[in-house]
Parts: sequence; structure tokens; C-alpha cells
Amino acid sequence: AQAVHVAARILEAVAREPIRYGEHSIWITVSAGVAEVEDGGLSTSSLLRMADVALYEAKRSGRNQVMVYSPTFDHQGLAASINHPPSETHT
Repeated sequence: AQAVHVAARILEAVAREPIRYGEHSIWITVSAGVAEVEDGGLSTSSLLRMADVALYEAKRSGRNQVMVYSPTFDHQGLAASINHPPSETHT
């Protein structure tokens, strides 16, 4: 829940003021994806993949928002790779 809170604060801070470029004002938005895990049983790479899926869902859903990963966002089969990452081979 802390990551969601921090991401929401960043989103609000960025939305508060436009970036000024000469006579122009440019409004910036933020999309963020968060992966939350209760038991800590996932690898860092799995957590990053989950956050990436949530990020793309935030963008797909209209941008300027924070999304927490849900398996229902998994439109491209990433959940399978999170639960069963490809085995690494060392030569």
C-alpha cells in the first residue's frame, strides 16, 4: 500500500503545475504500475513484470493513474511467465 501512496503523490505533484517552455505551458501526466505481494515469495524480475503489466493497463485505461497489478490485466500471457519463469541455461 505504501508504493501506491507514493505513486499517487507523484502523480498529484506532477499534475499541479505545467512545465513552462517559453510562452508555452505543457501539462505532464503520470501513469504508474504497482505490484504488491504479501508473502514475498516472488523474484524481483517477476515483480517487475507484474508492475509493467499494471503500467500498461494504466496507459490502456486512459493514462494519468496508478494501477495495482491484477491477473485480470494479463492480456498477453505474462502471468504464466511470472508463475513459471523461463529456465535459465548456463553454458
